[in-house]
Amino acid sequence: MAGDKRTDRHYFRVIDVGGDEMRRMVLPVLAVALMGCSGQPEPSEETVTPTPEITVPAMPELAADDSPAGAEAFARHYIEVLNYSALTGDTAELENLSADDCTGCAKYIELYRSTYQNGGFFTGGEWTVEAVALNSRNSTHEVTADISASAGSSKKSATDTEIENAAYQERVFLEVSRGGDRWIAQRLGRPEE
Repeated sequence: MAGDKRTDRHYFRVIDVGGDEMRRMVLPVLAVALMGCSGQPEPSEETVTPTPEITVPAMPELAADDSPAGAEAFARHYIEVLNYSALTGDTAELENLSADDCTGCAKYIELYRSTYQNGGFFTGGEWTVEAVALNSRNSTHEVTADISASAGSSKKSATDTEIENAAYQERVFLEVSRGGDRWIAQRLGRPEE
């Protein structure tokens, strides 16, 4: 026997159809089964990989410390939350971590909020902190971070054209201070601003 493939004609010879009534029942079933056999492998079903759900980054324990190391950990966390807000349009945590009078913070919050409300999006472009310099003055800490941003794309609204953005490097300035028992972003921008 040549094998047990459904397209092998010997496979169907071994079926016992005994009797006319059995033949009338089996032959239509075989005909239907053979119609699906083309000698070509069946197309495999497309496997859909679900997009991992993006969640709000958890505040690291160190970011709660009232210390220069705590200020740096908070600044790194703030950048992670910026990335999260850019990819999701959810700005609640970014607002929670930002002072009401932080104009740089407010610009990003409004950009992300309005983009998603208008049917736009951001993909890629996440910031990665490469190096940090910390300048402490009393209870205020100035954090200068060298970041690299991955390539990405954006669309400001459902009707706008998608814009491709190349990877880039940037220096970001974040001033943080204690607000009660936690850190708050007071200023966000470029060091020269």
